[in-house]
Amino acid sequence: MTNSNKIIFKRIFELVTSVEFIGLTVIGNLFIFFCSGIIFFIEKGVNPNLNHFMDAIWWCFSTVTSVGYGDVVPVTVPGKVFGILLMLLGTAMFAIYTALFANAVLGDYAKRFRGLYRGISTEEEQISKSVEELKNIVDNLDQNDKK
Repeated sequence: MTNSNKIIFKRIFELVTSVEFIGLTVIGNLFIFFCSGIIFFIEKGVNPNLNHFMDAIWWCFSTVTSVGYGDVVPVTVPGKVFGILLMLLGTAMFAIYTALFANAVLGDYAKRFRGLYRGISTEEEQISKSVEELKNIVDNLDQNDKK
């Protein structure tokens, strides 16, 4: 294993053990269980594919993860609207996970680019000053030539 792979694995390990990641995971799973109760309440007795609370948990997890097997589908209008909201929230939750992983893996690169940008800005200012000085020298030489 190369040194860069070790660094990436270390960063990922630090991420999955971080308070943010664990908090998002726990809150996200509690939210899914809460939503399972809501969809079970909405669809119970109406939906023939939602007979047990475990069916509601299965549906919520497959909906949030955008897998959506289709074996359990809401049949009521409130259930469908709730499903749409759950899909949107699932997309947002996975976007947060993606951002956390990207920051863990690429965080140092972003810092390096910011530092590189600052360095380029400083060099650009120095070049601009040098160009102005050269223009002044050329103007002075032109004036001396005309005299």
